[in-house]
Amino acid sequence: MFCTESVTSTLVFTNINGCILLLEVLFLRWLLDGRVSRQWWAGLAIGLTLVLKPVLGPLLLLPLLNRQWRALVPAIALPIVINLAALPLVSDPKDFFTRTVPYILGTRDYFNSSIEGNGVYFGLPTWLIVFLRILFTLLAIGSVWLLYRYYRTRDPLFWFTTSSGVLLLWSWLVLSLSQGYYSMMLFPFLMTVVRPNSLIRNWPAWLGIYGFMTLDNWLLFNWMRYGRALQYLKITYGWSLLLIVVFTVLYFRYLDAKAENRLDGGIDPAWLPTEQERAR
Repeated sequence: MFCTESVTSTLVFTNINGCILLLEVLFLRWLLDGRVSRQWWAGLAIGLTLVLKPVLGPLLLLPLLNRQWRALVPAIALPIVINLAALPLVSDPKDFFTRTVPYILGTRDYFNSSIEGNGVYFGLPTWLIVFLRILFTLLAIGSVWLLYRYYRTRDPLFWFTTSSGVLLLWSWLVLSLSQGYYSMMLFPFLMTVVRPNSLIRNWPAWLGIYGFMTLDNWLLFNWMRYGRALQYLKITYGWSLLLIVVFTVLYFRYLDAKAENRLDGGIDPAWLPTEQERAR
């Protein structure tokens, strides 16, 4: 992990992504705990990240879908309260609304690995950019639905960690601004590879992970047309491929389970041991 682009860039630019990752892990851990009091702590953890940067905002869907409503209260209230308290202390609070918010919501064509950012940089037609954003939104919806339907109650750890990866990948691809070193927030999802029913135990998944985690330089000056595309698109390609892999594996697991008439028992491959067998 420390050899990846996301960690290296975070250290080079003295960014706070490490703190965001810590709070993300605490958020997931406390949601998994199951106790009511831990839901409040989970909300506080992700609320603090939203005060700093909104990169984990899509993860608020997890407690919503899991009916852990208490986590949403501090997660939403904390950023609002802190920002309202800070406005009188800022020398020019109007700048937040006139400069910062438009910058966050806008699309820049540099250091932006989103579909729209790269589309603007490479001059793609608008219809193609819109089509790709809709396509990956549909892939994310399909993946989250299958995870919710067949893993939320059977395997909560797998449900939380894998769904968090899907939501983050979707947001970075489809929303207007995302940077490569956000990939650090995928570490909880990538660690699911140690689980028997992992969705990323295949080479296409790790080809995608290589794309957004590598520090390799692909600027081939003798073939600049291809080298420039590989250099600037490798993170976007990696995120895209990993989301495609997750949906594909889930979908074919679903088709296999349906064909074998065992959907009531989940969609894990039949040769995998059940949770009870693994616990024994």
